[in-house]
Amino acid sequence: MSDMHTPLRECPFCGGEAEFSQTGRYELTLKCVGVQPSGLRGCGPVYRQRVLPNRHTLDWLQGVMAETWNRRTPSQDAETIKALREALDGCVEARMPGEARRIARAALAGRA
Repeated sequence: MSDMHTPLRECPFCGGEAEFSQTGRYELTLKCVGVQPSGLRGCGPVYRQRVLPNRHTLDWLQGVMAETWNRRTPSQDAETIKALREALDGCVEARMPGEARRIARAALAGRA
């Protein structure tokens, strides 16, 4: 696969990075691989497509998938989520679980 395609925008749900992987001979998967506060990678969105081998190449498919990913509308809460993740990461690094719980509770109360 070529790296000459349009760069991928960040995930509209969590602000994490996105990444391609070849998951089959004629299949690509594009997914969020951003590190979550829990330490897990990816927030969930997975975009998987296959190409007809006699019609298109994986490079062509990668370009189409990148364009589609980049057109997605960012979540209205993207900045809030990003700020919350940074605050929680800081609490985890500083080993302040009580403060992390307080921040998470306050954020969830604002969504109710």
